[in-house]
Formats: sequence, C-alpha cells, structure tokens
Amino acid sequence: MSLPLFPVAMFGGDVVFLPGTDSANSFLLSGTAIAKYELLSNGHRAETLTNNVVVDQGNWVLPNSRALNYECFATLNSGALTSGTTGAWLALSADRIWTLSKSGPGGVTAQITVQIRLVGSATILATSIVTLDAEIQA
Repeated sequence: MSLPLFPVAMFGGDVVFLPGTDSANSFLLSGTAIAKYELLSNGHRAETLTNNVVVDQGNWVLPNSRALNYECFATLNSGALTSGTTGAWLALSADRIWTLSKSGPGGVTAQITVQIRLVGSATILATSIVTLDAEIQA
C-alpha cells in the first residue's frame, strides 16, 4: 500500500495520517441506513460505503501496534450523530466509532472533524473532516 497524498505526520518513527476530507455513506431502499466512521485500535480506519457495509480503508498509523500511543478528538460541526463521543480526547487503545442512522424515507447528514495526537501532547498530528450520510431511498 502506498502512502496517501495528504498531510502525514511522523513522530518517533511512527507515521500518522488521515485524509483531509472523508465520508461514510449508507443508502438503502428500506430498513435503517447506518453510516459509520471508525478509528480502530488495530491502527486501521473503516467507513460505510453503501448498504450498511463497513469497509477497511487502510491504516491511520504505522506501525499499527503503536495505535495505543494516540488519542482522538471529534468535534460535531453540523447535524446530530446517533452515537459516538464528541468533545473529549479518547484513547485509541479502544475502537472509536461515530454513527448516523435513518429509518423511513429521506436522508440525514452530519459532519465531524476528527483529530489525532500523541497521548498527553498538544500537537495535532492528523485531521480529517468527515461527512456521514444515511438515506432511505423509498
């Protein structure tokens, strides 16, 4: 896998990166559409692409075993999330998942800004603006 063409930070030999913008989308014909954005403790990130299917989108830190040395902060920019913590630094030694769901016709959108830093540091190493879309296309 080649490294991304967006901001990359190196700290003590680690490479930390997020795309500058990202999206999680779920579009269904019926049922409940659930869009998810995930920063995983295994050093990967995942997102919903469509039909509630969450797909691994690659690494957010290399080596992956160093994920426990980092924490993330999500800021809600617009909309309302169904689940997921915003407004607090969270250790990435555990999976961090933000979701948006929609039942019934129509769609909803929320946007968050996700930042990553070394535990206890004030320096932001990576940032991504994430748009979550959930829609029932009845």
